[in-house]
Amino acid sequence: MESFTQSSVISTVILLGGLLVAGFLIYQIVKSFITLAAVVVTVLLLYAGYLYFTGQRVPFTREEIEKHGEEKIAPLKDEGGRMMEKYLREKAAEKNPIKK
Repeated sequence: MESFTQSSVISTVILLGGLLVAGFLIYQIVKSFITLAAVVVTVLLLYAGYLYFTGQRVPFTREEIEKHGEEKIAPLKDEGGRMMEKYLREKAAEKNPIKK
């Protein structure tokens, strides 16, 4: 009988310790998600403020956001493509010099 009570007390202590560790881990995960959400909201508010103070229209619908993003990203893609082509041509010229 004594071994049963002793093992049940030990099991209870281990269970409580496990629950305490699990609770702490869940708390830390939720805390990190809340922090991440706060950072994302802050960045979005700063971006909206930037657009407002520079006189640009703040996009509200998904289509407007996608269009605004495409307008800003398209020049970067074009310039990046030109730079990549130039780099590849230079590297190809280094490897295969044309002899006359």
